[in-house]
This record gives sequence, C-alpha cells and structure tokens, in this order.
Amino acid sequence: MKAVLNTKKILVVMMVGVLVSLASCNSNDDSSPYVFVPLTQAEKTQQINQMQGDYVGYIHYNYSYLYYAYMDSVKVNWNVRANDSTLTIQNFPMKVFVENIVDKNMREALQNDSIHSIPSRVVLYRPWGTTGTLQNAYFNFIPKGSSDFMVEIPLEIDGVEKKVSFIFNSVYMNSTYSVGAFNTNEMAFNMILKQLKIEGERTYDANTLVVFYGKKS
Repeated sequence: MKAVLNTKKILVVMMVGVLVSLASCNSNDDSSPYVFVPLTQAEKTQQINQMQGDYVGYIHYNYSYLYYAYMDSVKVNWNVRANDSTLTIQNFPMKVFVENIVDKNMREALQNDSIHSIPSRVVLYRPWGTTGTLQNAYFNFIPKGSSDFMVEIPLEIDGVEKKVSFIFNSVYMNSTYSVGAFNTNEMAFNMILKQLKIEGERTYDANTLVVFYGKKS
C-alpha cells in the first residue's frame, strides 16, 4: 500500500509541477523591463500541429489531502484536431465526478455512464514572464457544448433519461486553473466541474478537480 501511495505522489508532483509552471516567470534584469509579446499566429499554428493526434492516458481523481495524492485513476483516450483546435475526450468515465455528489440517484447515474464524449477548445497562449521560443505548448482548456464551459449530456437517472448540463469552471479554489501543457508527445491538463444541472429540475454542486496525463498513441 505504501509503495502505491508513493508512486501516486510522485506522479501527482510531476503533473502539478508541469501545470503550476505555467504561472512561473523568467527572471528579468531590472535594467531591461519585461515586455510581454503574445504568440504569433504562426507560432500557434506550429504548436497545434505538433499537438494534433490521438492520446492514451489516465484521469486522476479523488484527491486525498492526507496523502497529498490522487487516490484513483481510470484509463481514457482523447484526440486533438489542428484544423479547429478541439480536444475531444472519448467515452468519458463520469464516475470521476461523484466525489462531492451526495444524491444517490445522481451518483449512480454518473458511476454507470461512460459512453459520451466531452468536446473542448484549446486556446494556446504564452505564459507571463517567458520570452523567445517556448519549450512547451501551453493552453487554456475549455469544455464546450452549447457555450464555453457547459456541455449537455443525456444521463439515465433513476430509470429515466434526462438532459444534464455539466457546468465547468476556469478556476478551482482560487489557485488551480483549467490549463494544460504539451511537450513532444506528452500532455497534462486540468478539468474543473462546478455543477450538474438537470433540465427543469435541481442543480447539484460538484466542485471537483480532475487531472489528465497521457501520451500520443
């Protein structure tokens, strides 16, 4: 058990290190004030072309503040298309979102569903403080259905199919953001679920952060 926890800790430290580094800044000489220069369209095109492809990896979920590690993971596939900068997660295992859901029927609906895909937008950017050619590609991860950060999915709840809006967020606990990084053939990104809303019925608070890490297949 201890060895498993240590392995998970190492993995999470690595993933968090990649994502937290997005906010890091290069040191600048006081005599040469930093001037932010956004990515050019040519740079964005080069980066998204490098990211394009199919990926195999894991969603890490059920974070433990006791062990400072994600206690569970499930295998998942996703792909990136360069022509429209989309990232689509296939056969999404909804059970990763049950952690903070208390309603029995909604928990069962999520635990039993893994047939739907979740589309998203990839918005490339230059992290503040960096200059020159970037070693990695950095992006905002934006789940998108009818609008940004909202995806509608039919779920069978207590034997009845209902339309559920998955409402995502760009920030978790004012410290972790819906961002990602890519380097050569590896990718890591965060997904933050804020709420689940059944059409015409109630809304459930989720407030759940899951982390993806995978490689090109």
